[in-house]
Amino acid sequence: MKRVFLRQLLFLLGLFGGVSTSLLGQLSEGGYPHISSTQLRSHTPIEYVELAPPSDDSVRAYIEKDLGTSPFRVMSLGITLYTSLTPENSGKLYRDSRGAIVWRLPLKVDGATSLQLYFSRFHLPEGGKLFFLSPDGKLQKGAYTAKNNTSLNALALSPIEGDKTILYYEGAVGEEDLPELELQQVTYGLWDQKDFKYTHPALGKYKRSEPWFWGDYSCSPNVVAFPEWDKQAHSLLLMIVRGNTVCSGALINNSRNDGTAYVLTASHCMNNSFRRRGDKAYIQESAKRTVFFFNFRSPLAERMVRGVEEQSLAGAEIIAYDESTDLCLLKIVGVDSDPTYSRSGGIPASFMPYYSGWNAEENPEGSFINLHHPTASVARYNRHDASSLKLTDFSASSGITWKGVHYHIPKWQIGTTAGGSSGSPLYDRKGRIIGALTGGASTCTAPNNDVFYALCRCFSLTKDKKKEERLAPWLAPDGGVTSQEGFSPYAPLAPTRLSHNFYSLLREQVEELDKKSFAEVVGVANTFPISTQSKLLGLLVVANLEPLESTLPKVVGWAIDSVGKKRILFSEAMTLPYYQYLSQNTTHSATRTLLGWIEFFIPLDKHNVQLAEGETLWIGFEQTDGGAIPFPLLRGKDNKLKTAMSYMKLKDSSQQWIKGDDQTLPVALRSRGNFWIDPIVWPVKETSSPRPNKNRCTPSAYILGGKMRVSIPEKCLSSCTVSLYSLNGKRLYTAHSESLVADFDLPQSVLQEGWVILYFTFGEKQHYSTVLSTNYGNVSDGN
Repeated sequence: MKRVFLRQLLFLLGLFGGVSTSLLGQLSEGGYPHISSTQLRSHTPIEYVELAPPSDDSVRAYIEKDLGTSPFRVMSLGITLYTSLTPENSGKLYRDSRGAIVWRLPLKVDGATSLQLYFSRFHLPEGGKLFFLSPDGKLQKGAYTAKNNTSLNALALSPIEGDKTILYYEGAVGEEDLPELELQQVTYGLWDQKDFKYTHPALGKYKRSEPWFWGDYSCSPNVVAFPEWDKQAHSLLLMIVRGNTVCSGALINNSRNDGTAYVLTASHCMNNSFRRRGDKAYIQESAKRTVFFFNFRSPLAERMVRGVEEQSLAGAEIIAYDESTDLCLLKIVGVDSDPTYSRSGGIPASFMPYYSGWNAEENPEGSFINLHHPTASVARYNRHDASSLKLTDFSASSGITWKGVHYHIPKWQIGTTAGGSSGSPLYDRKGRIIGALTGGASTCTAPNNDVFYALCRCFSLTKDKKKEERLAPWLAPDGGVTSQEGFSPYAPLAPTRLSHNFYSLLREQVEELDKKSFAEVVGVANTFPISTQSKLLGLLVVANLEPLESTLPKVVGWAIDSVGKKRILFSEAMTLPYYQYLSQNTTHSATRTLLGWIEFFIPLDKHNVQLAEGETLWIGFEQTDGGAIPFPLLRGKDNKLKTAMSYMKLKDSSQQWIKGDDQTLPVALRSRGNFWIDPIVWPVKETSSPRPNKNRCTPSAYILGGKMRVSIPEKCLSSCTVSLYSLNGKRLYTAHSESLVADFDLPQSVLQEGWVILYFTFGEKQHYSTVLSTNYGNVSDGN
């Protein structure tokens, strides 16, 4: 670190007091600088450091090249500008009212739709914080701290919407070291985030271009429509490279099952589609400047809901790379240093990561599945119904020709690829990766002729290939294997999304409540039975946050034990930072905006909330200023197969929580449907063995041929809810019965569990649970 005292800085740089602003990055801590947004806005006009935008001719040439005939399936987002801005040569340095060192750098690139920043030097002192703020004082990103320091001494940020941002660094009180920061590259965004079109004034000749997935979503369906691929979907990543290229990739396992954060993608995602072929420095820099988005998928299959964007990491290094096959294996280095996450290579547990297995043997067996992010969209599913694949030759317009190293997909029976799909994994029938997408020509109307480089052609060491050009030294470091199963780093106690809707057969039956319906609602909450001791990590919510015109509510949670004792867990103000933004109607990643129905993640692990087995978790939102909840939430539709697990509090309800199907609620609000407010919990021990009570109602059940038959003794027949949970507490299925014998069709995702917990609720007081096998017709009768 360079030690510089404020007196010297004022003398050498002629700087004087300025305004605090904020800078934000991956795995940021949130918060705000020690200055109010009102103070920030009072310091106007803002004196920006302005970078010259690209010329009209260079933009036109760039787009003509981008919209050309390249066979690669990448998507470009903007033009990179080069600079060298540091605390020593740009912006203002001063001390704030606490005596702490502050660096403030307002930055502007006129006309950009977004700005993506890359720091070639990034190392913060302990206690220092870096923020990014909008001109009106709103937090865009941050705070970045010493936890973001990596061995690469670099940091790439996901793009910030608009053409202005203010970098604001504040040191710890008493700290005299300046941060090591050098802003080297800024990507000038060219895409309009609402209309999916180039908006530069020089490009009026280009027609409005809509994403290919608009309208007919069945062309390449959402991955959540195929729950049997849920594990592999958790390994799929959307990648933003250098702020201007979109690709796909996947977490991939190694034979040691040690959670190393390897990502399989394609070499042309790193070398600008072979325009920088063999340029090692450029390729390594591309890896450093890659942002990885986890779990970017719609929670609904039949409609487009913009997925979670808060779960991202930035920065990687090249592990194995070979342009003669298009191979690229990365390792994410911008991970969390918390030792709690060591089993997942530093990927936070709330991301629910999964490392896909792989098969590098000849002649893999199908059908063959491709998971990908076409046009920077939410995760999609393709299927090719064939028992085997052929290796083929493939030539690219860049003059590259590959001989016999690519699997050929002659036609997709479901789906197609598009720009953004490059690097996406191809799976065999056992769910193991056998290749990654290089390119092709498939479209919705002609889903034909895509090619994936084959793992079997870039796996083993040969005389003419180094270990850095092959997969075996990294995926099978101890030798002896050519295939490997997938790996869940926290199994059997894996982090789990608890939901009354997401895993339900009735998931697609939803209703979109409006603000008028919510005019008298001051609180909403869902309840969840906790089947095993767990830690609460966060909350996934589906809501329409546009526009927000009133005070945000608090996020609240409490637990009630079996005797009715209430335990307050947390209560915190809800915040709406400018989230990382990759919408279904835009082609670039920008600071998230609030348009339409979205799914977003609220981290709660900082509260260190522990949930006890047998408790009921209540979690939701509550307005404390007397106003209504300012945004509507998505809710499952009312139907006889569901029971209300949601509650509401009204302005005139005397602070009482009212069950969702209670007759005292207004008709517009009354429903047995449940809100999309889903906690992510992390079990810390397995569920205790059930001990049936012979004095209680003892139903029986069995699973056979994909169906579950439930028999209920006549003496205890009443309104009965039947629920299935995985052994680590994940809610898999819920149904309702009023018959002595009832049959239920079970989804494949339930049948693959092996063992499930069967949970009955009779009325509101009597409960019964047991363990049931899904593998054969085993009968459970409580013994």
